[in-house]
Amino acid sequence: MVESAIVLYGNKIIDISLGTAVHVEFGFENVWEFKRTCKDFYIHNLHFIHVHPEGFLNYSMTDLNCIQGLNLAFGDVVLFSIVCFKNSNMNDLSYGIRTFFYNKEMVEIDYDYDLISEKHLTVLKSLSYYGVNILK
Repeated sequence: MVESAIVLYGNKIIDISLGTAVHVEFGFENVWEFKRTCKDFYIHNLHFIHVHPEGFLNYSMTDLNCIQGLNLAFGDVVLFSIVCFKNSNMNDLSYGIRTFFYNKEMVEIDYDYDLISEKHLTVLKSLSYYGVNILK
């Protein structure tokens, strides 16, 4: 299992990244290019999502540094989620999720609905467990 990440703008995937067992980097160049070409870009439509190994739903210092940097880069708070899948079975998309934004401290957001679509979960799981981008 390796970490993977996607960046969503609304429901559209604007970046996909495959990392290592302990690290993944968001493709900021793709996000900046999307922002540059989007006529009515709205920061609160951005959602940075990445996969941690099972059982590690807490954010790391690297995650904290990343979200602080994103806030500085965009000049506002961004949505940041950590997903942990329960197993490697592609037929089972059960997962845990924690979603945060940073405003002088990490603030967890509690949602009453599914924040990430089945399509996006499938993309993340296939990357993390099989190294396959199913959208290609």
